[in-house]
Amino acid sequence: DVLAELERKRSKIMSRVLSVLRSKTYAEVNGSEGMKLVGEEIRKEINSLLETGQVLDVLFVEFIVQ
Repeated sequence: DVLAELERKRSKIMSRVLSVLRSKTYAEVNGSEGMKLVGEEIRKEINSLLETGQVLDVLFVEFIVQ
């Protein structure tokens, strides 16, 4: 079951997501196109960890750049 796999791999997934986000500059994430590219990179990172399913899209509810 995909949800069970996501839960089991939660810490690895979070680590990868944070790594992607930390690697970006303000210019890279600014605007809708930048966020789309970051979401695609995160999706690929998560999918590389999964064996039983695929993430189809990454949606951002809130995104704060400091």
